[in-house]
Amino acid sequence: VGDTDQATCISSLSKAITQEMRQVEMKKALLEGGPVPEVFEKAGDLEVAVDKSGGTAQFHHEAGANPYPEALAFCKTHLPSVDADACANQLVDVLASRLESDAASPTAPGGASTSDAAGSLPVMAQLL
Repeated sequence: VGDTDQATCISSLSKAITQEMRQVEMKKALLEGGPVPEVFEKAGDLEVAVDKSGGTAQFHHEAGANPYPEALAFCKTHLPSVDADACANQLVDVLASRLESDAASPTAPGGASTSDAAGSLPVMAQLL
């Protein structure tokens, strides 16, 4: 393996480990009732697959709220056959990624993010 390939691999691995550590710290804070991470200060909606035939349900996160109890309640209601903790963890991960992506998007005129300007298009979170 060339030096450039090795450096690229090390850089990618370092970024992945850093991101995983951040997610673990975020989940720990949420589960322990600590301060809600900044990423969850905005409201967010996700369209979630709830059955294999294509049925979906809307998950809504209230701005500033701890998303884990919201996700746990959603999973117990809409996906009772799926492990609720695993479902909630995955839903919180998808929500965090979506909110971070929205925050990183360029803003439209008037200060709205591009997703807000487009009607806050939901993402599909496959939990089945």
